[in-house]
Amino acid sequence: MWVMHTGTDTVRAPSRDTMFRAIQAATSHGQGEIWLEHRDGPALGIVLGQTRAMVLRLEEAGDAGYHAVDLTAAPIPSDTYTLSNGQVDEYDDRDTVNAHHVLSIVDHFLATGERWTGVVWHNDGEDP
Repeated sequence: MWVMHTGTDTVRAPSRDTMFRAIQAATSHGQGEIWLEHRDGPALGIVLGQTRAMVLRLEEAGDAGYHAVDLTAAPIPSDTYTLSNGQVDEYDDRDTVNAHHVLSIVDHFLATGERWTGVVWHNDGEDP
């Protein structure tokens, strides 16, 4: 069973379409924080900026996990990211991916629980 957290809302057992609509809405608004969690452990977190996204994949709660990276991007931020608690963060572009990858990442994650191979992932449990 999936659980979706969007800002202050939690939806239990959302349909695939409901999850995609929420992600598409956040992408079109250029902001939003969405977490997709499976009862068996894996979770995917997405924090959207105007054109880029910070995407995290965790095996279970407390896991350092992985985040999607763009090795061709600049090691400076070009976007801001508003978390669901109102905090505004900046991430280097290299530590984010172009927002157009988000739906493919989510589609693969929902189907397999794994990281999509169309982007590079950094293991946050290892030294940089």
